[in-house]
Amino acid sequence: MDREEFLHIAGKVAEGTATARELEQYIYYLDWCEQQSSLWDEMPTAEKDRMQEGIRDNMSRALKPVKVIPIYRNVKWIAALLLLVGLSILFTHQYNDIGTTATDLAQVDSAATRDIAAAKAGITLTLADGRSIQLEEALAGNIAEQSGVKISKTTDGQIRYEITGADAATVGHNTLKTNRGEQIQVVLPDQTMVFLNAESSLQYPTRFTGQKREVTLTGEGYFEVAKNKRYPFIVHTDNQDIEVLGTHFNVNAYKDEANTKTTLVEGAVRVTAHGGTPGTPSVRSLKPGQQAVVSDKANAIHVAAVNVESVIDWKRGDFVFDADIRSIMRQLARWYNVEVVYQGHISQEPLVGTISKTKTLGEVLKVLQGTNKVRFKIEAASTAGYSKKVIVSQ
Repeated sequence: MDREEFLHIAGKVAEGTATARELEQYIYYLDWCEQQSSLWDEMPTAEKDRMQEGIRDNMSRALKPVKVIPIYRNVKWIAALLLLVGLSILFTHQYNDIGTTATDLAQVDSAATRDIAAAKAGITLTLADGRSIQLEEALAGNIAEQSGVKISKTTDGQIRYEITGADAATVGHNTLKTNRGEQIQVVLPDQTMVFLNAESSLQYPTRFTGQKREVTLTGEGYFEVAKNKRYPFIVHTDNQDIEVLGTHFNVNAYKDEANTKTTLVEGAVRVTAHGGTPGTPSVRSLKPGQQAVVSDKANAIHVAAVNVESVIDWKRGDFVFDADIRSIMRQLARWYNVEVVYQGHISQEPLVGTISKTKTLGEVLKVLQGTNKVRFKIEAASTAGYSKKVIVSQ
């Protein structure tokens, strides 16, 4: 979180208009500031009195309309926060036991990493007849037609399907594939909108026929399903099926992750695990705010409440971390196309924070290394196809 963003969120908190996600970021920053009490102790008494008065007024207004956990444990921590808004990046540890200043660190060579932005390796649309279209090269407007269906690209890069003719005798399937560092939106023939994350693919028919609307996902996608009570929408992944009538939900089904996660934003979904395990449910229904986790090993379904905004922030252009460093590095590898190598024991303690995907790899690694829980070294990639190799140690 840079200074301008923090001031914007702080203003919304003061006005009582902050969203749950903004309040969460605010809380994280306050937790960090609890370690900075010496700044308060060194402040002149008159200045402390002035700040306390303003803080009490603002916080009393901010907390009335928002039902969240208390975020002002002690006025002096908030005052410390106000002193520290010049910091450029937010990153906090779950247990609030570390510093977070993103300083220059010996093993992260900024000259070597400053140019490693998102990989931008391209997005491919493969048509039913086998033709492939590199979407970054396609101009806005019509890009293909097949069996009475027009495919177009909007000026902001969205792909749209529109049925222009009668039902075709043969329905083909298209595959939309993002490479590392890419995201895209597609509007399917039934007007369902899908946001596809990096290194993901979606296979779907050129038009939906029969009694079901079925697609297959690898990677991560956010679905806003067009309502149709007669024809359920089904998302297939390697180890589960998700059935809905019309709703918004997120699916994380990367092959290099141990679990497949389905998070419901609104509406209702039913998750069916492939195979199942004796004694554990293989079918579960979700309510908004719940996440179903299906293990690749046991195919058991576990359901828990989650912070939905954190789950879907990826489609808004942010990394939202709440995981151990190995999980975080898998996310970074998909975005920056880097090879990751681990040396020695690596902590499994979770790190929590939000960082914009517009940051370079070097900037992100400096923030992570600033937690004092992990160190990085950047080298030339030893495997063809990667931009760099990141060596991770503790």
